[in-house]
Amino acid sequence: MEISSFDYTPLDLSSHAQQILNSALTLITKLGNVVKSSSSKSFMQFKINRLSSALNSMSDYQLNKVGLSRKDIKRHAESLIKYEYDGL
Repeated sequence: MEISSFDYTPLDLSSHAQQILNSALTLITKLGNVVKSSSSKSFMQFKINRLSSALNSMSDYQLNKVGLSRKDIKRHAESLIKYEYDGL
């Protein structure tokens, strides 16, 4: 088997391999960012749902004492988790 049948010199092959590795690393980085963003959003939604559930378990009297109505629970939970506590 002759190596000379390739169109690349050893230096060109190294350069080509480096380009492939760089492309693969870029793809892996982008994929990692997508996974991180998706999992971060999912976890934030989990925390919002958990706080909403806790607030929904309170009586109307208790909600009134803290200045909330039942219809505002979801919005209040989102506000607390996303903005007040910066995602906890």
